[in-house]
Amino acid sequence: MAPTYIFRIDDMEVDALASPVTDAHGTWMPPTSPGSNKLMSGGITGIYWWCNGTAIEKLTITEPPSGAIHFKTYSIYYNHGFWISDCDASLTNQAANNWHKLTFDHHETDYSSHLTFAGTQQILRTQRENQPWPSMLLPDIYHAPRPWAHDTTEYGGLTGELPILLALIVFSISKVHAAYCVTHCFANQEFKVHSYPNGRVPERGLVVRVWTCPYQGRTSTIKDLEGFENGDYGKYFN
Repeated sequence: MAPTYIFRIDDMEVDALASPVTDAHGTWMPPTSPGSNKLMSGGITGIYWWCNGTAIEKLTITEPPSGAIHFKTYSIYYNHGFWISDCDASLTNQAANNWHKLTFDHHETDYSSHLTFAGTQQILRTQRENQPWPSMLLPDIYHAPRPWAHDTTEYGGLTGELPILLALIVFSISKVHAAYCVTHCFANQEFKVHSYPNGRVPERGLVVRVWTCPYQGRTSTIKDLEGFENGDYGKYFN
């Protein structure tokens, strides 16, 4: 069974008054100056969710439960690829951390890929012809160049940083259906794949926060969540 955890995903956008920012190649990238990114009201903003190890439930709380320990907060934008900062970029009193492109670490024993923002690889290590999750979670620029014809589920899975995974799941569907996606993306102790059109529109942003769980007698630790990220409880997707 997966460990339990509390999380929150807020919609974010670049403030209309923020100065445009580009990288060395002239490509759009998110700003870092204080107040240049702002949370959007409505949608899934402000909602807390509980993964109880079997499914995900919407909670009626307005702050993390007493005893919850902050695990990670990441901000993610999509614009022909994903930009990630390991902070809450919507804060108005401090600059965001540097933005990095989505990357992967590769595991050569099982040819799996690990989601991160500080990895050494730009694309998946491999993917099988019968795997639907790469297309659901990722645009083509992150796909392995040639799908592997081997159909064994032992190879080509996905692990990685939990806030990035949760963001990719929300980006996989339109903003108006995000709450539905969150509540149905994990069931029977595993992440699920859907076939709805993706919601990867330019400059769409999210802030994802994750805490350990002290909720309703179910507990988890930082070590548990780190183990979840590293595949100790099984891969997110096989």
